[in-house]
Amino acid sequence: MRGVGPTSDEPHVGAGRHRTSTAWRIVAVVSAGACLATVVITATGEWFLTCVDEDDGYRLSGIDCLGRRWQAHAAAAPARWFGFVPLVILWAAATLALLACVAHALWRRRRE
Repeated sequence: MRGVGPTSDEPHVGAGRHRTSTAWRIVAVVSAGACLATVVITATGEWFLTCVDEDDGYRLSGIDCLGRRWQAHAAAAPARWFGFVPLVILWAAATLALLACVAHALWRRRRE
């Protein structure tokens, strides 16, 4: 069958490019999934703030913590497992990877 695929005596042109393209697509799908997952987990976390009053040592929560050293805590299970800062770091890394994939796709399309 001629024209269907490479034969044993014909070199396969573009094999490395296909693997690179597939790798970028896998990175894009994984980063989009991670970005979506972190947004959903963070949005459903039922977050609240806690802090300690420096003057008398009482524990404060909510709006009383604004302007102080506060910590975010979650009441819902998935967000409580991860914590606020790791979720933000994971979201930022996934977003940067997704933007890199989009930039690579636009650069490749422009080059062709």
